Amino acid sequence: MRIALIAALLFWMHPTVASAQTDKNIFPSGCKPSKTSSPRKALLIGNTNYAALPALSNPARDVDSMAEALERRGFAVTICKDLRGGNIGVAVETFVDILSNDDTALFHYAGHGAESNGINYLLGIDHTPNRPRRTSLQSLLSQFSQRNYSGLNIMIFDACRTDPSRQGEGVGFVPEAGVDGAYIVFSTQPGNAASDGLPNTNSPFASAILATLDKFDGDDIDMMFRRVTTLVLTASQKTQRPWVQHSLTEGSFSFRKSEPQPQPQPQTRPQPQPLSTNTQRAPGT
Repeated sequence: MRIALIAALLFWMHPTVASAQTDKNIFPSGCKPSKTSSPRKALLIGNTNYAALPALSNPARDVDSMAEALERRGFAVTICKDLRGGNIGVAVETFVDILSNDDTALFHYAGHGAESNGINYLLGIDHTPNRPRRTSLQSLLSQFSQRNYSGLNIMIFDACRTDPSRQGEGVGFVPEAGVDGAYIVFSTQPGNAASDGLPNTNSPFASAILATLDKFDGDDIDMMFRRVTTLVLTASQKTQRPWVQHSLTEGSFSFRKSEPQPQPQPQTRPQPQPLSTNTQRAPGT
């Protein structure tokens, strides 16, 4: 009995086992997990500093701005910046693992993305044309759809930046297969490029989302992204049109934080006053 107990302790103390036990819900380097708890959860990834591709000006600023806007609306936000190709999938897997069954989950990616041989990819900062370091969109969408999960998934992709050094890769994404229970928004239509925006600003797509949240966060999500589309079309002189696809069949979603309703106070009946025993008589009676 004593030998078996020692053997069990040694097994659980083994580094490989300990790592498997402790790393399950640990985000990769470059991520700042939320310290709050909420039924609304968001994972935002902004890839800016690419080693072999042109650096982008605004993804890090975009996710910071989005984080502030979402936190004001009740989201617990995890931010990741400058992730390598393999770590994009790790971050998503970790995020999905911490979701409760009926949580609203929002995933937002800003960075380089490209289509290759009919498959859409998000590119890690270590990606090169000769040594691809990337994660397919379909694999990420599958991680959300394969779990027993009844909450809404909102997926926002601000990618498809043009880059002439990407040999053999197309401009823009191709249409993705739908995912049950997901509302998917792309910064531009299939086969088109999206603008990163001027330096020290937000991308046109992120700017439109932030402006719409400020004024119309009480709108249904469909109406909200129609407004986003109008703003992006105007800013881009109709060269960039956001693209939405979803498989929602019922219900609606609003980004506005629902305020707790005041609980009705129990009504108390007035207590009957005791009859006075000190009766005064009129003089002379």
